[in-house]
Amino acid sequence: MKRIIKSDPPEWFERWKRDFKAAAGRKATYKNDLPERERRRLREELLKEQGYICCYCMGRLDIDSSHVEHFRPKGRFPAEDMEYGNLLASCQGIGEDPAEDHCGHRKDDWYSPLMVSPASPEIEGMFRYGLDGTVYPSGRDEERRGAKEMIDHLGLNSYYLVRNREDAIEASGFFEEDYSADEIRDLIEYYDNMDRGAYVPYCEAIVEAWRSLLRRG
Repeated sequence: MKRIIKSDPPEWFERWKRDFKAAAGRKATYKNDLPERERRRLREELLKEQGYICCYCMGRLDIDSSHVEHFRPKGRFPAEDMEYGNLLASCQGIGEDPAEDHCGHRKDDWYSPLMVSPASPEIEGMFRYGLDGTVYPSGRDEERRGAKEMIDHLGLNSYYLVRNREDAIEASGFFEEDYSADEIRDLIEYYDNMDRGAYVPYCEAIVEAWRSLLRRG
């Protein structure tokens, strides 16, 4: 996963919540109270923050292919239902075969104390990617257990995602020719950062592939 740098809550969102509470005498809920116009605006904020990739699989997102994901499920953590720090943008994650569902759609109401938010500093060290697109747990023992749970429950090794990560690594030019260490570092810097406000889809898998070349050298 790519770490998401969460910004301060948008002022318009906080103002809308305050106005709703003042009028209704209670806190707003996402499902029942937030109008579609504000939901779409919230998705736009989250997409921009994430560089237009899914918070879990890093696939490309746009306003119509995404939904607002509650990292801590709103049904189990109602106090965090409208907390901006708990909100992410996820792909729809619906496969032709239900066994291939992934990301927020597959996660649904599941939660584990071992889970780590994509906004946490340690998230990128918890996953490693093979050149064939497979994702593996990494890190310390507890991090590895958490990563394994997330891989399993989010369907991160579905056929669709493994294939897409492998294709993204190949499209980066990884298998084409020999590169100098400086060229590899330049490529890592490019894929590790946004370009005109967007990350390249599956960027962390690509970065891991190029870093593996530096480790070998």
